[in-house]
Amino acid sequence: MVEINSPLIGIDRRVGAVFAKDAAGKVALIHRGRIGGGREKVGKSGLLELVDSAHLVRFEDGDRESEGILIGRIDALTSSRD
Repeated sequence: MVEINSPLIGIDRRVGAVFAKDAAGKVALIHRGRIGGGREKVGKSGLLELVDSAHLVRFEDGDRESEGILIGRIDALTSSRD
């Protein structure tokens, strides 16, 4: 089981999830890589060793640029009713 927490509003670098828009306006879920809750030998560097570098992305993070793990795009769900 996996749990990714995101801030309810704005930027909160204490939680792992980030919603980011690319230049085309598409939204993606990114994880900051912070895991382990402060436990020894469990953290971002260990997680990044396991992640394919193709999934590492840089994103604007308020007043700075950060690096995270691309989880996936979040596409708008649409439905048509007759």
